Amino acid sequence: MKRYFNVIFLLKLVLISSISCAIEVTVVGNESMPFNGLKFDESSETTQYKNSGMAFEILEEATKHGAPKFNYKLGLPWKRAQHLIHKANNKPIAIIPFTRTKEREQQYTWIAMLFTYQTRISLYKASKKVTLDQLFDKPIGIIAASAHIPLLKQLGFKNIVYVKNAFTNSRLLRFNRVDAIAESQYVDIYNWKKSGYTTDDLSFIPIGETKQIYIAANLNFPTELSSKISNAIDKIRSNGSLNNILKKWEK
Repeated sequence: MKRYFNVIFLLKLVLISSISCAIEVTVVGNESMPFNGLKFDESSETTQYKNSGMAFEILEEATKHGAPKFNYKLGLPWKRAQHLIHKANNKPIAIIPFTRTKEREQQYTWIAMLFTYQTRISLYKASKKVTLDQLFDKPIGIIAASAHIPLLKQLGFKNIVYVKNAFTNSRLLRFNRVDAIAESQYVDIYNWKKSGYTTDDLSFIPIGETKQIYIAANLNFPTELSSKISNAIDKIRSNGSLNNILKKWEK
């Protein structure tokens, strides 16, 4: 009888393990390249877009090291993506790229830190070293409603020029319509290259505190899945593959 119960117990363990391995985590996110988003697939015979970006590549690499398989729904409106998280209850739904802040701290499960970034002032073909205080009265381009605007005002910038998007911001800088632009690290480089310009012409002044980007979920996200993802991210951070992904997007 004891042997019978041992066999049943082992079968249950195998079944639970199989179910766990088969679970896919749905990852929702907005269009915020190069952090994550959709990119036109030039290799496709039809007009199609494919998942892309730093957070996406990190999670794909994590799957190779023990994380569950991820099913992506990127390119969503940001408010909708966050709404899907809040109504997920205990379903395996996570969100990227999610900045960890004091205001959000108690409202989410912070599954794993993916990478850090900093706000930067970008200068085009600066012939000499420029200090921050020399720019306070100069026109500085920034995306309207950007989270970086309060920081610029706090630092003392007086001539802030509001633009539609990061791509427009890059073009204003290139054609000397503004003296500098303020943008997130990685985003500035990505849109500069997207505009067809060389990054050798840029110089940067970091401002503000370093921010952390996470894969996050609501407070009811399954603990076992959270641990698997976190452990896998730790592995690829230790073996250097995560850093290699970041380096690719810095160039």
